[in-house]
Amino acid sequence: MLRINLFCLPFAGGSKTAYYRFTELAPEALTIIPLELPGRGIRYSEPLLTDLHVMVEDIMAQIRPRLSQPYALYGHSMGALLCYLLAKRITQEKLNAPLHLFLTGKGAPSILFSRKVRHRMSQEELVADLQQMGGMPDIVLKDHKLLDLFLPIIRADFQAVESFRYEEPARLDIPFTVITGSEESITDEKIKPWQLETFATVTFRKLPGGHFFIFNYGREILEMITHALYTYALKDENGAI
Repeated sequence: MLRINLFCLPFAGGSKTAYYRFTELAPEALTIIPLELPGRGIRYSEPLLTDLHVMVEDIMAQIRPRLSQPYALYGHSMGALLCYLLAKRITQEKLNAPLHLFLTGKGAPSILFSRKVRHRMSQEELVADLQQMGGMPDIVLKDHKLLDLFLPIIRADFQAVESFRYEEPARLDIPFTVITGSEESITDEKIKPWQLETFATVTFRKLPGGHFFIFNYGREILEMITHALYTYALKDENGAI
């Protein structure tokens, strides 16, 4: 069976370690490649980025040598936006396009969200907001030393997302799968316009839970990814996998 790389892009405040569970659960034919942005994890000493387009430049430098191999893109929340912008950049450069975009926990980029300016919140406000969102262990939110390390990262990422301005796209021709949590505050009206971003099929799915449902349904998400890639995208001329 053909091997496919799955580049996994981080959510706000996240590092590549968030996707280690995917590495454990992935079938042999799917190679999980979590990507690290500056200012966190093994790149902690590098300056944080506060612009999604600059983040895309950084990611491009990481993956460019591997774009000749079959691959797909996955991202959650901020990572979904990065996937979308990265696919646009790859297409503009006429490089080998991803087989599929897998986007979780994010409404369509064309929708103007009524959103808080989280990156300017006080520490108390931001911690309370993060607790409400879930996905961040209490051991971090209640430890001042850990907060001193983590909050600059989440503020920089929130600033990048909150300063993003949508531009009318040249539509992609790549299939999307969009997965959201049943208890997220993202309405279907904010999810469905993902279809405006591509001429190809967009599949919409829901899983139980709030914004960080991905931590409880990693196996199901990977099953959806594997099914989409190996059932639809990689059929040979005879229709066989």
